Amino acid sequence: MGARECLIGIDVGSTSTKAALMTETGTVAAGFYTRTAGNPIGAVQSLLAAVKTLPASERRPARFPAQPSPEPAGKLAAGSSERIWVLDEITAHARAACELKPDVDTIIEIGGQDSKFTT
Repeated sequence: MGARECLIGIDVGSTSTKAALMTETGTVAAGFYTRTAGNPIGAVQSLLAAVKTLPASERRPARFPAQPSPEPAGKLAAGSSERIWVLDEITAHARAACELKPDVDTIIEIGGQDSKFTT
């Protein structure tokens, strides 16, 4: 990835949609949140628009040049709208747990529509 590039992860839930920009080192550069409001595609479009207008001063940590805004080099999406996206949320949780803390053996996720217990 180049200096302006990042990865974007998107979680579309029944009540809210979230996105995170990650640097190539795994540092969170920015986070975004909006209500899904029964329109998952509209919610994702809203978050992507927010990413494009993110001022350099709002990026934490400031790992990107002031202009232009970071461009997503790749995308990953999970959540209630897995029919639209590539990765279901159970797989995303398991992969994140293995990456961040490999000795995790239980994941409990409480969402707006359902709850999951994974071992």
